[in-house]
Amino acid sequence: AAPRARACAAAPEGRRWRRGQRRKPSCQLQAVTTSSGVHPSREVEHELAEHVEHAEPSEEHREQKAPERWLLLETDLGVVRMLLRPEAAPQTVAHVCKLVEGGLYDGCYFYRSDFVLQWGLWLPGPEEGQEKEVPNPQADLPENETRVGAFLSNARGTAAVAHQLGLNGNAELFINLQDNEHLDTMSFGFCVWAQLADGRSLQVVRDLAAAVLEGKRPVIRRAFLKTPGEVVKVRWPMQDLFETCYREFASRHVYLDGIS
Repeated sequence: AAPRARACAAAPEGRRWRRGQRRKPSCQLQAVTTSSGVHPSREVEHELAEHVEHAEPSEEHREQKAPERWLLLETDLGVVRMLLRPEAAPQTVAHVCKLVEGGLYDGCYFYRSDFVLQWGLWLPGPEEGQEKEVPNPQADLPENETRVGAFLSNARGTAAVAHQLGLNGNAELFINLQDNEHLDTMSFGFCVWAQLADGRSLQVVRDLAAAVLEGKRPVIRRAFLKTPGEVVKVRWPMQDLFETCYREFASRHVYLDGIS
């Protein structure tokens, strides 16, 4: 089974909510073992760090002098930085950028971890089964660009669009936690549009994948784009914790108000 977009009618995909009750999530996979028969979560722990290549622009990318651009996911467990690959999938990259610039992923959570780490437009609810879907003003992708530009395989550390057979996908995205070459052809291919940019991002992805397997719902606090030379202030998870603790402490000790 392969990554699939939620909210499509055919197959076991994403969750729909009716009258407060959850239907069976159609994005969940029925087969979660690799070709070797080993559960992917165990392979992630031992192999992902060794085999993910740091994202570097391709030779074609350099020849075209396309400006590098990154997508950053500021999550509960750290920042994931991905290099966009417009030379491989220009329409797909532009589509994802529109979703990010619209702030649609802010507050959404990672809900799947097996051989991919997947997220979409779902906000965590106060209890299991009370998740809320974020309205998406963007139409589905007009084309599956798997074989349109410079071909990129679904290798470890690459990011692709989830979809069902006959559809091109929209807002459901995933990062490959292992080499998934079968996704290059299954359902006409799952289009790769970015890849992890550094080792720190790799570690954060591993932590997110482990958290989801533990039943947690790590959140994307903010998703944003960055170009070379652009200074972006990133808030780390511990920063919020420290500030919250300080405010609580200061509220109980009035004498701190006069300290600058």
